[in-house]
Amino acid sequence: MATMALGLLTAAPTIIQGISSLVHGIENIFGKGNGKAKKAAVLQAFQGGLSAYSAVAQNATGLNLPKISGDSEQAFSDLVDAIVKFNNAIGIFQPSTKA
Repeated sequence: MATMALGLLTAAPTIIQGISSLVHGIENIFGKGNGKAKKAAVLQAFQGGLSAYSAVAQNATGLNLPKISGDSEQAFSDLVDAIVKFNNAIGIFQPSTKA
């Protein structure tokens, strides 16, 4: 388990870059949409990708990746919020003026 944790830690920048790209893609597709719906779309797409990756990894190496649920889902949601806030702050996304 420690080896997997170390592997995930070293892959963290790549994972965060991938999530950021996913957020950006969803924002481009649904830019004027509801923020909660866009966040749900990001989470669903990430979970789908993680499931597909896990299936391939399990067949190739026997490795089972952890599922996103509970606390990890909240942490992922917080990460998406931080990415969106950062992108808004540097002007990548224009935040909606509607409440």
